[in-house]
This record gives sequence, C-alpha cells and structure tokens, in this order.
Amino acid sequence: MSGHPARADEGLAAPASRSPFIYRHSVVVRLTHWIGVLCITILLISGLQIFNAHPALYLGRVSDFAHPIMAIGAAQEGDHEIGVTRIFGHSFNTTGVLGLSGASNRDAHAFPAWLILPSDQDLATGRRCVRIAQKKVSDFDQSGSAS
Repeated sequence: MSGHPARADEGLAAPASRSPFIYRHSVVVRLTHWIGVLCITILLISGLQIFNAHPALYLGRVSDFAHPIMAIGAAQEGDHEIGVTRIFGHSFNTTGVLGLSGASNRDAHAFPAWLILPSDQDLATGRRCVRIAQKKVSDFDQSGSAS
C-alpha cells in the first residue's frame, strides 16, 4: 500500500475502439432455425383453421360432446350475440377476439379470419398446410437441417 488511492483503470488495457466480432452460429444454423420457426408458425395457424370446424376439445372420460373441457363459440345475451370461451365449465366473454369477431362482430368462428391460414373455411387446404409443415419440422428434427 502506497498510501494513495488506486485508480479504477490501473493495470487494465486501454479499451479497444471497436468491440471484436464474435462468431456465434453459421449461416446454415441461422437459416434452418428461421425455416423451423416459419414451419411451426404455419402449423399453428393452419391448425387453428382446422379447430374452427369443430371448436371444442375433449379429454378422455372427463368430457363428452355435451361437456367438452374447452369450447369456443357464440351465445345470445339479451338482444345481441357475444363470443364465449368455456374452459372447465367457466365461461368468459371473448367478443371481438374468440367466438365472435369480424368488423361487425358477426363472424361466428372460434378464431378470427386474420389469425388463421387459409382465412376462409377450407379444411382441405388447412390440413394440407399442416401436413407440409409437419413434414418440414420432422425433416428438420431428423437431419438437423431443413430439406
């Protein structure tokens, strides 16, 4: 100890004018990551379109067609309709988002058209999108890169 306070930068190298470039992932890894993200997104939004055909979920013996564990639809409340989501017997008003959406809240589908692919009621195209996305995700998982 010399009796004088130490400087904060004493013994340290001068900071570089530019931080060094850190190479983290190759272009192939980045590309296949984003292809996987795109496929999962298509899988999700086309699956929502299929769910619009029958917007209810069942779980073994706990539920049946009369009592699904989750259902999305429209219900009459007074003189107007509302969107209703029912989960484990509890109902929630989801007008404008789930069950009843569209510009005038007259579109009675589980999910709004802007959220699904394809946006119209077309189960064949929705299933085709799911199969393509599932194949791409499966190929990606098996080989580590997209085919």
